[in-house]
Amino acid sequence: MEKSARSRRNGRLILDANLSPKTAAFLRSELGLDATHVADIGFVGRPDVDIISFARAHTRAVITFDLDFGDLFFRPEQEPFGAIILRVSDQLRRNIEDILRRFFGSDVDHDELMRSLVVLDHKRFRIVPAPVRRILPEGTE
Repeated sequence: MEKSARSRRNGRLILDANLSPKTAAFLRSELGLDATHVADIGFVGRPDVDIISFARAHTRAVITFDLDFGDLFFRPEQEPFGAIILRVSDQLRRNIEDILRRFFGSDVDHDELMRSLVVLDHKRFRIVPAPVRRILPEGTE
């Protein structure tokens, strides 16, 4: 199988505590994605930066309702990571799973997700690549 087709299917995800662990099970069983929930790794209540560190170390994108992940994504000192932020008023599990089914059923490149911010709503999604961070020599601005 060619790399681009493989990378489109091999999503590795971690779901934040504000999503149901049943949604992680849905992503595994129904969509064949490698999804885990923060409860599975004992990270419920841990700071967002800890979840990001875990996600980066294990090549996973974070799925969340928490807008703080979007703020962290753009911080200059933050290493690139993948975040999928759900922006929906109907947060019932059935609705969230329908939205995720449509998104992951699209031609999304899972490798790209590991270094992008995705904003999903019930009609569309927007993918924002990680900002280019320039490292300047000391003493310059």
